[in-house]
Amino acid sequence: MQVKAFTLMELVVVILLLGLLSLLVLNNFNFKRTLSSELSIENFPTYIKKLGLEDSMVFYIYGDKCEKNILLSHGKSYKKNISLSFKKSYKVLKMNTSGKLEQVIFSNTILSKKIRHVCFKLNFQKRGFSDKIILDKDGKYLLFLPIYQEVKEFSTLEDAKNIYFNDNMLPKSIDDYYSR
Repeated sequence: MQVKAFTLMELVVVILLLGLLSLLVLNNFNFKRTLSSELSIENFPTYIKKLGLEDSMVFYIYGDKCEKNILLSHGKSYKKNISLSFKKSYKVLKMNTSGKLEQVIFSNTILSKKIRHVCFKLNFQKRGFSDKIILDKDGKYLLFLPIYQEVKEFSTLEDAKNIYFNDNMLPKSIDDYYSR
């Protein structure tokens, strides 16, 4: 009579595969937990880049006290538990049609089936930001550049403006985009 059983080599291979699979799953879980626990407005572009988004999206900070956040893709919420601290006193600066920086006042919009006061709005395209803005964070100036570059921090508005109007900061080709 012949007994069917696994060989020692087959058991070792199965155990190694299960160990590798569990390592990948736990590593991915830990990566997402680390990202969400260290999330701030300064590192938000890096967070979006690491998510590897396939669609264009819009990120909103809204509410009477600017206390709620939402990332939308074609009108559907992508991730509801994004939480960034934002004060109503922060100002968003953007270039107007005459080429000067001015404060942006976002119009109210419909979010979660209600008209909401929008404090901050940032558009994401498949290949990077569509917006180039300066955020005045109570005397600390954060510069958001297109194409998922890191947010640059400045102590004066003049320093931020110099980089904002400097086209040399933008990637010139696809290869330059991926090298950043």
